Amino acid sequence: MTAIFYWYAWIAAIIVIFYIQKRTLRHALMLFIGIAMCTFSVSSLSTGAHIYIHVLLLSGFGTHLWVRRHRSIFEHFWPFVLSIGYAAILMFFVIHPVWGEFPGISLGMVLIFLLLRMIVKDIEGLLAIWMLMNAGGTLSSYVIFSTYSNEGLIESQTMMTFVLKGVLFLFVFYGVHNLKRAIRRKRLNSSSKGAAVV
Repeated sequence: MTAIFYWYAWIAAIIVIFYIQKRTLRHALMLFIGIAMCTFSVSSLSTGAHIYIHVLLLSGFGTHLWVRRHRSIFEHFWPFVLSIGYAAILMFFVIHPVWGEFPGISLGMVLIFLLLRMIVKDIEGLLAIWMLMNAGGTLSSYVIFSTYSNEGLIESQTMMTFVLKGVLFLFVFYGVHNLKRAIRRKRLNSSSKGAAVV
C-alpha cells in the first residue's frame, strides 16, 4: 500500500508541476501532496490520530480550493450530500470486503467523476469536492464504527491512497477537457482564417 501511495503521489506531483497552469492552484496542490507524503506513515501516531490528521488535511485543502470561486448556495450542499453517500458506500465495502475486489470498481470511479463533472465544472471545484467527500465520509464512518469499538476497520493509508488515485483520475479528465478545448479553438481559428481568405 505504501509503495502504491508514493507512486501516485510522485505522478501527481509531476503532473502538477508541469501541467497545472494556475500558479496558486499549483502551489496549493504541491503543499497538499507534500504534507500527505510526510504524514502518510508516521509510526509514532495511533490509528485514530492518523485518521484525524488526514481528515483535517483533506478538509482544510478541500475548503481552500472550494472557496476560491464564487458558488451558488445550492452548490454548497453537494459536499455534505456526497459525504453521506460516500460514508454509506465505504461502510458497505468495509462490512463486505469481497465486493472491493470486483473488477468494475475502477469503472465505477470513472462514473462517479463523470457525475461530479456534471455538478461542478472547474478543476478546483472537482478536487475540492473529492477531498471534502472523502474527508466527511471517512470521518462519519470512523465515528460510527468507533461507537461499536470497530474503529480499526477504517484505515487512513487506504483512504489517502484512494484520494490520490482519484486526484489522478481528475487530472486525466482535466487534461482531456483542455485538449478538447484547444482542438475546438484551433478549428475555429482555422475556419475563420479560411472564411477571411475567401
